[in-house]
Amino acid sequence: MPRTYESTMAEIEAIQAEQRAVTQKSEPSIDDKAFLLKAEGEVGALRKVANDLHDAEVEEMRRVIEQSTPAIPASNESRAKMREFRERLRTMRNGEELELLTGAESRALASNTGSGAYLVPEEWHNRVEEYRFEKNWLRSSGAMIVRTESTHNIPVLTANGTAAIVGENTAYTNSEPTVGEVILYAYKLTDKALVSEELMEDTLYDVEGLLARSMGYSFGKAELSYGMTGNGSSQPTGIFNKTTNLTTDTQAVMTANEVLETIYGLTAEYRDDGCIFMMDNTMAYYLAQTLTPVTTSGGQTYMFPGLMDGLNPNIFGYPVKLASAIADKAAGAKVLAFGNPEHYVVGERGPMKVKRLDLSEYQTTFAFAQRYDSKPLNEDAFYVVTLHS
Repeated sequence: MPRTYESTMAEIEAIQAEQRAVTQKSEPSIDDKAFLLKAEGEVGALRKVANDLHDAEVEEMRRVIEQSTPAIPASNESRAKMREFRERLRTMRNGEELELLTGAESRALASNTGSGAYLVPEEWHNRVEEYRFEKNWLRSSGAMIVRTESTHNIPVLTANGTAAIVGENTAYTNSEPTVGEVILYAYKLTDKALVSEELMEDTLYDVEGLLARSMGYSFGKAELSYGMTGNGSSQPTGIFNKTTNLTTDTQAVMTANEVLETIYGLTAEYRDDGCIFMMDNTMAYYLAQTLTPVTTSGGQTYMFPGLMDGLNPNIFGYPVKLASAIADKAAGAKVLAFGNPEHYVVGERGPMKVKRLDLSEYQTTFAFAQRYDSKPLNEDAFYVVTLHS
């Protein structure tokens, strides 16, 4: 029986199901790790076969469409792609699911029924990413983004070796670096948008724009929340999910000296221009009011005037980023972190998917999903502060 796109994708899903079963083990064996590496190679090879088969099917369908459809002027190309995507959303059948692949061109589906991959207009994808970056500043602040089809193991240098001068005809210094592993899994992040039948029928309404804004905002906000406080149990691991580095001396109080201790408490190799402060709005407001005596005049001045700059809030030149998921200022709470987002990784397992559901007689539900994981590459790259209880 000749291989098809559907049969190849079924093979991939079978292998990935075995991978999921292995990765859910609390202590994978050496054989399990070997299987994961082998399976990753097999999935990659099958994915290439599936892509080639899909491209062949799409090319044939495009040829048929081009023979029966008048040519679209080049000047209207971008508008035509968005119009095609809009109509695709409107004509999806109940329960039908699409993989929203990214790319610079729009391709027709081989069929209007069942699941399938759809290369959406780059303009729409960029709008989703723009909204997602706006809500999840970890992405825009330099977090590593990894796109993978299966469980991804990232080697991380946890300790450097030490070089030394030796004498002539003397053995080399033996100081090996230590390498650890960060494993990215695939948790399912979902949201849905309800569109009234009037808007669906109104061909002039920007339905795809509404969906881009809604999903970009909601996915970005959720990613940031997990990126800060996720506990790593059936969800991503957040920056604050670590042992506290500094507990303040006074209950529910953080002094200017303790802010300095936070900055210089972070290991020098991680303390660079990319570092930021992370806290919630109440903690930022509290620090903005921190005062220090001026003995020459007997008055007082603000210690952190940069926090009062609504455009570019900062502490000693390091940007301040806010997230509502971080604990409010309270005794015993982890309220502040300092570090470089470049040492945080976001793993996207495959493309975003959208499913159309007709759950009522007066509105259409568009359900979006993306499998992803995120976690610190090295928790030592972040310094976390708890207020004394």
